Formats: sequence, structure tokens, C-alpha cells
Amino acid sequence: MTTVTGGACRMPRSANYCLGLTDKSQYKPKRPARDYGVEGIYAIIKPKLKKPILYVGRGDIGERLYKHFMGSDEQDIGEYLGKIKGIDDGRYQLTGIKVTWIPMSNVCNRARENDFITCVMNALGYHPRFNLVAGSK
Repeated sequence: MTTVTGGACRMPRSANYCLGLTDKSQYKPKRPARDYGVEGIYAIIKPKLKKPILYVGRGDIGERLYKHFMGSDEQDIGEYLGKIKGIDDGRYQLTGIKVTWIPMSNVCNRARENDFITCVMNALGYHPRFNLVAGSK
């Protein structure tokens, strides 16, 4: 579990703390509602690809995934997802796309986004395709 003490983020000592993003059993077919209201780290996945994790991000999970899925985030991942057919009118599900997330405080998600990208690289052997710039530190 991630904890915040005196404004600092303390992650578990284990190098496996990011495995929630790489564990296929945790992948969800739908994004949460825009007003989900939970901060954390999230991943956008296309399971049928050889390198399935497309993007790792941080922030308000519902709001950020909403913007990515709608193609209104002004990022390459949003442009890519905006072209994929939605399964429902609210674009909660996109054909072939899954998501996963790990709730954590805003202090921690800001401090750890790059750690999660690095962990995905180490665990899976590749950099997520749409993380063009290193995550926040």
C-alpha cells in the first residue's frame, strides 16, 4: 500500500509494486465514470498487441481516462483512442481496449508516474508506446 507521511510518498520496498498494471487479471473492459473522483496511476491496454500497454498516466482517474477515450486530451494517446469505435454512446468501452488503475494519493501519483513507466519497461521489456515524454518526478 502507498502511504503519505509529512507530504512525502512512501512506496513499498518491493520492486513489484507496479505489477497491478501488468497483471492481466486486473484489466477492466470499461473506464470509470468521469466523476469517479479517485486519484492514482492508470494504464491503457490493447491486449492483442505484442506490446499491450499503450500508455501509463496519473491524476484523477475518471477525468483523465474520459479525456483520453473522447480524444480530447491533446495527446497522441487521445488521438489514437479517438479513432477507435466506441461500444457505447458514452465511450466507456472502446473496441479492443482495456484499462487498469491503482488508486493512490495525488502526492504519490505525481512522484511515482515515472517509476511505474520504468517498472513496466523492466517487467515487460518495452516502453509504453504513447508515453513520449518521461513521467512526472
